[in-house]
Amino acid sequence: MHLKYWSSLLILLISCTQKEQEQKSDQEDLNPTIANIIEAHGGLDQWENQHTLSYELGNQSHTIDLKSREVKITTSEFSMGNDDGTVWIKDPNENYEGSPTFYHSLMFYFYAMPFVFADDGIIYESMPEKEIKGKTYGAMKISYEEGVGDSPEDEYIVYYDPQSHKMEWLAYTVTFQSQEESDDFHLIHYQKWDTFNGLQLPVELQWYEYENNEAGEPQGEPRTFTNIKVTEEDMDDEFYAMPEGAKVDSASVN
Repeated sequence: MHLKYWSSLLILLISCTQKEQEQKSDQEDLNPTIANIIEAHGGLDQWENQHTLSYELGNQSHTIDLKSREVKITTSEFSMGNDDGTVWIKDPNENYEGSPTFYHSLMFYFYAMPFVFADDGIIYESMPEKEIKGKTYGAMKISYEEGVGDSPEDEYIVYYDPQSHKMEWLAYTVTFQSQEESDDFHLIHYQKWDTFNGLQLPVELQWYEYENNEAGEPQGEPRTFTNIKVTEEDMDDEFYAMPEGAKVDSASVN
Protein backbone atom coordinates (compact mmCIF):
# COMPACT_ATOMS: atom_id res chain seq x y z
CA MET A 1 0.00 0.00 0.00
CA HIS A 2 1.52 3.30 -1.09
CA LEU A 3 1.80 6.30 1.19
CA LYS A 4 -0.77 8.21 -0.88
CA TYR A 5 -3.41 6.25 1.04
CA TRP A 6 -2.56 7.95 4.31
CA SER A 7 -3.45 11.37 2.93
CA SER A 8 -6.73 10.43 1.24
CA LEU A 9 -9.17 11.55 3.94
CA LEU A 10 -10.18 15.22 4.15
CA ILE A 11 -12.29 17.23 6.63
CA LEU A 12 -12.98 20.83 7.55
CA LEU A 13 -10.86 22.44 10.27
CA ILE A 14 -11.96 21.47 13.77
CA SER A 15 -12.68 24.69 15.68
CA CYS A 16 -11.33 24.95 19.20
CA THR A 17 -13.73 26.48 21.72
CA GLN A 18 -12.15 25.44 24.98
CA LYS A 19 -8.40 26.05 25.26
CA GLU A 20 -6.35 25.03 28.25
CA GLN A 21 -2.82 24.65 26.89
CA GLU A 22 -0.23 22.89 28.99
CA GLN A 23 3.36 22.30 27.90
CA LYS A 24 5.06 19.22 29.32
CA SER A 25 8.63 19.77 30.50
CA ASP A 26 9.05 16.44 32.28
CA GLN A 27 7.08 13.37 33.33
CA GLU A 28 5.76 14.99 36.51
CA ASP A 29 4.11 17.69 34.40
CA LEU A 30 2.32 15.25 32.11
CA ASN A 31 -1.19 16.44 31.30
CA PRO A 32 -3.59 14.72 33.79
CA THR A 33 -6.01 13.61 31.07
CA ILE A 34 -3.23 12.09 28.98
CA ALA A 35 -1.84 10.46 32.14
CA ASN A 36 -5.25 8.85 32.77
CA ILE A 37 -5.49 7.63 29.19
CA ILE A 38 -2.01 6.10 29.35
CA GLU A 39 -2.81 4.52 32.73
CA ALA A 40 -5.91 2.92 31.20
CA HIS A 41 -3.62 1.23 28.66
CA GLY A 42 -1.14 -0.17 31.16
CA GLY A 43 0.65 2.86 32.55
CA LEU A 44 3.70 4.93 31.66
CA ASP A 45 6.01 3.06 34.05
CA GLN A 46 5.23 -0.26 32.35
CA TRP A 47 5.76 1.30 28.92
CA GLU A 48 9.08 2.85 29.93
CA ASN A 49 10.28 -0.51 31.28
CA GLN A 50 10.10 -1.96 27.76
CA HIS A 51 12.96 -1.77 25.27
CA THR A 52 11.89 -3.47 22.03
CA LEU A 53 8.57 -3.50 20.15
CA SER A 54 7.96 -5.64 17.09
CA TYR A 55 4.97 -6.53 14.94
CA GLU A 56 4.05 -7.59 11.43
CA LEU A 57 1.82 -5.50 9.18
CA GLY A 58 0.93 -7.39 6.04
CA ASN A 59 4.21 -8.45 4.47
CA GLN A 60 6.21 -5.95 6.52
CA SER A 61 8.10 -6.77 9.71
CA HIS A 62 8.67 -3.74 11.99
CA THR A 63 11.09 -3.62 14.93
CA ILE A 64 11.56 -0.51 17.09
CA ASP A 65 13.98 0.34 19.87
CA LEU A 66 11.72 2.19 22.33
CA LYS A 67 14.65 4.01 23.93
CA SER A 68 16.53 5.30 20.87
CA ARG A 69 13.53 5.09 18.49
CA GLU A 70 15.72 3.35 15.95
CA VAL A 71 13.59 1.37 13.50
CA LYS A 72 14.02 -1.49 11.07
CA ILE A 73 11.38 -2.53 8.53
CA THR A 74 11.93 -5.58 6.34
CA THR A 75 9.95 -7.04 3.45
CA SER A 76 10.74 -9.53 0.70
CA GLU A 77 11.37 -6.60 -1.69
CA PHE A 78 13.10 -3.92 0.38
CA SER A 79 14.19 -2.87 3.85
CA MET A 80 14.53 0.50 5.53
CA GLY A 81 15.37 1.87 8.92
CA ASN A 82 16.73 4.53 11.20
CA ASP A 83 20.34 4.03 12.25
CA ASP A 84 21.09 6.56 15.01
CA GLY A 85 19.10 9.27 13.21
CA THR A 86 20.13 8.36 9.67
CA VAL A 87 17.24 7.01 7.59
CA TRP A 88 18.30 4.40 5.04
CA ILE A 89 16.67 2.17 2.46
CA LYS A 90 17.88 -0.95 0.69
CA ASP A 91 15.75 -1.41 -2.40
CA PRO A 92 17.76 -3.01 -5.21
CA ASN A 93 14.79 -3.25 -7.59
CA GLU A 94 13.39 0.19 -6.67
CA ASN A 95 10.03 -1.24 -5.61
CA TYR A 96 9.38 1.33 -2.88
CA GLU A 97 7.75 4.52 -4.21
CA GLY A 98 7.33 6.61 -1.06
CA SER A 99 9.58 8.54 1.31
CA PRO A 100 11.52 6.38 3.79
CA THR A 101 11.96 9.40 6.08
CA PHE A 102 8.18 9.82 6.23
CA TYR A 103 7.26 6.16 6.47
CA HIS A 104 9.90 4.48 8.63
CA SER A 105 8.29 5.62 11.92
CA LEU A 106 4.77 6.36 10.66
CA MET A 107 3.06 3.13 11.63
CA PHE A 108 4.98 2.90 14.90
CA TYR A 109 3.69 6.31 15.90
CA PHE A 110 0.09 5.35 15.14
CA TYR A 111 0.59 1.98 16.80
CA ALA A 112 2.26 3.22 19.99
CA MET A 113 -0.47 5.67 20.93
CA PRO A 114 -1.36 6.79 23.54
CA PHE A 115 2.13 6.18 25.02
CA VAL A 116 3.94 8.44 22.53
CA PHE A 117 1.83 11.33 23.83
CA ALA A 118 4.15 11.36 26.84
CA ASP A 119 7.13 12.30 24.65
CA ASP A 120 9.01 15.54 25.20
CA GLY A 121 8.10 18.68 23.28
CA ILE A 122 4.34 18.17 23.30
CA ILE A 123 1.66 20.81 23.87
CA TYR A 124 -1.72 19.63 25.18
CA GLU A 125 -5.05 21.35 24.64
CA SER A 126 -8.39 20.09 25.96
CA MET A 127 -11.22 20.06 23.41
CA PRO A 128 -15.02 19.91 23.66
CA GLU A 129 -16.63 16.48 23.86
CA LYS A 130 -17.47 14.99 20.47
CA GLU A 131 -20.00 12.43 19.28
CA ILE A 132 -18.66 9.82 16.87
CA LYS A 133 -20.92 7.09 15.54
CA GLY A 134 -23.49 7.72 18.28
CA LYS A 135 -21.09 7.75 21.24
CA THR A 136 -19.78 10.81 23.09
CA TYR A 137 -16.03 11.03 23.70
CA GLY A 138 -13.68 13.23 25.61
CA ALA A 139 -11.07 14.91 23.41
CA MET A 140 -7.50 16.13 23.79
CA LYS A 141 -5.48 17.90 21.10
CA ILE A 142 -1.76 17.23 20.68
CA SER A 143 0.65 19.61 18.97
CA TYR A 144 4.42 20.07 19.09
CA GLU A 145 7.02 22.62 19.94
CA GLU A 146 8.92 24.07 17.01
CA GLY A 147 11.59 21.75 15.65
CA VAL A 148 10.28 18.56 17.29
CA GLY A 149 10.44 15.57 14.93
CA ASP A 150 10.25 15.49 11.13
CA SER A 151 6.78 17.08 11.04
CA PRO A 152 6.38 19.49 13.98
CA GLU A 153 3.27 21.03 12.39
CA ASP A 154 1.35 17.75 12.69
CA GLU A 155 -1.64 17.82 15.02
CA TYR A 156 -3.57 14.98 16.65
CA ILE A 157 -6.85 14.77 18.50
CA VAL A 158 -7.31 11.71 20.68
CA TYR A 159 -10.90 10.72 21.47
CA TYR A 160 -11.31 8.64 24.60
CA ASP A 161 -14.09 6.98 26.57
CA PRO A 162 -14.87 9.43 29.41
CA GLN A 163 -15.50 6.59 31.89
CA SER A 164 -12.70 4.13 31.11
CA HIS A 165 -10.31 6.72 29.59
CA LYS A 166 -9.39 4.20 26.90
CA MET A 167 -8.50 5.67 23.54
CA GLU A 168 -10.92 4.80 20.72
CA TRP A 169 -10.45 7.30 17.84
CA LEU A 170 -7.69 9.49 16.50
CA ALA A 171 -7.89 12.49 14.16
CA TYR A 172 -4.62 13.69 12.63
CA THR A 173 -3.11 15.97 9.99
CA VAL A 174 -0.26 15.25 7.58
CA THR A 175 2.27 18.08 7.09
CA PHE A 176 5.47 16.24 6.14
CA GLN A 177 5.57 17.56 2.58
CA SER A 178 4.33 21.12 3.17
CA GLN A 179 5.80 21.68 6.66
CA GLU A 180 2.82 23.99 7.19
CA GLU A 181 -0.18 23.71 9.47
CA SER A 182 -3.11 21.93 7.86
CA ASP A 183 -6.86 21.94 8.41
CA ASP A 184 -7.30 18.54 6.70
CA PHE A 185 -7.82 15.89 9.35
CA HIS A 186 -7.97 12.12 8.83
CA LEU A 187 -9.66 9.67 11.19
CA ILE A 188 -8.68 6.26 12.58
CA HIS A 189 -10.79 3.94 14.72
CA TYR A 190 -8.73 1.93 17.22
CA GLN A 191 -11.28 -0.82 17.10
CA LYS A 192 -9.45 -3.82 18.57
CA TRP A 193 -6.93 -4.01 21.44
CA ASP A 194 -5.14 -6.81 23.26
CA THR A 195 -2.73 -7.06 26.21
CA PHE A 196 0.98 -7.64 25.65
CA ASN A 197 3.33 -7.70 28.63
CA GLY A 198 0.90 -5.64 30.68
CA LEU A 199 0.21 -3.05 27.97
CA GLN A 200 -2.98 -2.53 25.99
CA LEU A 201 -1.82 -2.30 22.36
CA PRO A 202 -3.93 -2.14 19.19
CA VAL A 203 -4.32 -5.15 16.92
CA GLU A 204 -6.58 -3.52 14.33
CA LEU A 205 -6.88 0.04 13.01
CA GLN A 206 -9.62 1.16 10.64
CA TRP A 207 -9.36 4.39 8.64
CA TYR A 208 -12.65 6.22 8.07
CA GLU A 209 -13.91 8.79 5.63
CA TYR A 210 -14.04 12.12 7.49
CA GLU A 211 -15.82 15.10 5.99
CA ASN A 212 -17.57 18.07 7.56
CA ASN A 213 -16.25 16.94 10.92
CA GLU A 214 -18.26 13.71 10.70
CA ALA A 215 -17.12 10.07 10.46
CA GLY A 216 -18.37 8.41 7.28
CA GLU A 217 -17.83 4.91 5.96
CA PRO A 218 -14.75 2.77 6.57
CA GLN A 219 -11.94 3.61 4.13
CA GLY A 220 -10.31 0.48 2.76
CA GLU A 221 -9.57 -2.64 4.76
CA PRO A 222 -8.50 -2.60 8.42
CA ARG A 223 -4.78 -2.58 9.16
CA THR A 224 -4.19 -5.75 11.19
CA PHE A 225 -1.08 -6.18 13.37
CA THR A 226 0.19 -9.68 14.07
CA ASN A 227 3.07 -11.37 15.91
CA ILE A 228 3.14 -8.46 18.37
CA LYS A 229 5.90 -8.51 20.96
CA VAL A 230 7.02 -5.93 23.49
CA THR A 231 9.93 -6.86 25.73
CA GLU A 232 12.51 -5.45 28.10
CA GLU A 233 15.28 -6.97 25.98
CA ASP A 234 17.22 -4.89 23.47
CA MET A 235 18.47 -5.99 20.08
CA ASP A 236 22.10 -6.47 19.12
CA ASP A 237 23.91 -3.18 18.46
CA GLU A 238 24.21 -4.00 14.76
CA PHE A 239 20.54 -4.84 14.24
CA TYR A 240 19.53 -1.30 13.22
CA ALA A 241 22.77 -0.50 11.37
CA MET A 242 22.52 0.52 7.72
CA PRO A 243 23.34 -2.64 5.75
CA GLU A 244 25.74 -2.93 2.86
CA GLY A 245 24.09 -1.80 -0.36
CA ALA A 246 21.65 0.54 1.36
CA LYS A 247 21.36 4.26 0.58
CA VAL A 248 20.78 7.21 2.88
CA ASP A 249 17.41 8.85 2.20
CA SER A 250 18.14 12.39 1.07
CA ALA A 251 15.10 13.73 2.96
CA SER A 252 16.71 12.70 6.26
CA VAL A 253 19.84 14.77 5.64
CA ASN A 254 19.62 18.25 7.18
